Amino acid sequence: MKQCINGHLVDDSSNFCPQCGAEVFGHSLFCPHCGQKCGANEKFCSKCGTPLHSKNISTHNATSQFVNTKPKTTMYIVAAVCAVVLLGIGGFIGWKYLSKDHSLKKIADSKVLSNVHISRSEDYSLKKIAEVVNGCNSLGDYHEGRAWFSKNEKCGFVDKKGNVIVPAKYHSIADFKEGRAWVANCGEEGDEYWCGYIDLDGKEVVPIKYRAALGEGGYRAINFSEGLAAVDMRTDNDDSPIYGYIDKMGKEVIPAKFRDADDFKNGIASVRFDFDDPAVYIDLNSATL
Repeated sequence: MKQCINGHLVDDSSNFCPQCGAEVFGHSLFCPHCGQKCGANEKFCSKCGTPLHSKNISTHNATSQFVNTKPKTTMYIVAAVCAVVLLGIGGFIGWKYLSKDHSLKKIADSKVLSNVHISRSEDYSLKKIAEVVNGCNSLGDYHEGRAWFSKNEKCGFVDKKGNVIVPAKYHSIADFKEGRAWVANCGEEGDEYWCGYIDLDGKEVVPIKYRAALGEGGYRAINFSEGLAAVDMRTDNDDSPIYGYIDKMGKEVIPAKFRDADDFKNGIASVRFDFDDPAVYIDLNSATL
């Protein structure tokens, strides 16, 4: 007697099992525990003593092992090849996307703005912005969703969708900070700049009525810091700047009494009551520390 691969006993002359139809591969059995080759009539493994029950017996010879493992090996190879191909395609697509120029520098390389200086920036609507600021002289970085541009010696702001928030109407502007941007225009006599502040919608929440502060090389913008900004509040009778502080709606919350005033940091600002005086520190309520 011999057994099929499922453990059923069959006649020595049979090539297929009459019970399950499985192919019969000779007389040798193999221990499921140690792999020892055993006789067909043995009930226990002669090497390790493991019972040779029909459900545990393996009768796969070299031929049967080859037939059973080849499809699995082929399947693994095919799966691996497919994975490599998919990774290659995904990597190529990712490289093409990441290699795209998503900055305003792309506008400078276009025919529309071939002679425009572009600073570092990040943009979501290059084509529309290129159309909006056609003929502009320069573009700034985005701050709080707004980027300044200059055109015909005037400045304005665009948003990341290419909408003109502020048309080019100011002689000088600065980046947005704390929801406000410093803007300035030249006076009628052309020898002095006057400044104010706009909000993110372009509204002049602080009228252009303060003298712009002088700095190295020209006028300097003073941004809001911790809700306050120092502005020159001098009248026509004053020859030198006298600084006070305003809030974001233009209310003068700290009176004009300083010849020099810095931004607030951690609730403290450095000020001078006179040019020759040493710097002192005040808090947000104007109290000297």
